[in-house]
Amino acid sequence: MRFGKALVPIFLLASRPPSTAFSATTMSAQRLSEFYPTVFKELPSMEGKTVAITGTSRGLGYVTALALAKKGARLFLLNRPSARAQEALVELAAASSSGVPPQLIECD
Repeated sequence: MRFGKALVPIFLLASRPPSTAFSATTMSAQRLSEFYPTVFKELPSMEGKTVAITGTSRGLGYVTALALAKKGARLFLLNRPSARAQEALVELAAASSSGVPPQLIECD
């Protein structure tokens, strides 16, 4: 499968520290999946970009996919076969602003 020129290394986006102060107190009060959406708000438009994300059925992978779907990215969701992966696909398709529904690629 060809993803095109616009493949974004999502691990770089997810590992970028937020612009707000980061402390152990902040982390104990919030789970990572609740903390990182503040980072994703700073992302520029992802219109015309293609992103492959693993583990999008829950946690940080799901939050990352949701943020990028809202920014207009075309998504390829790489997950193990599960009912939760199918539910995430439906939720992410509803949130997508690109007009192209995300594609689920089942891996093991």
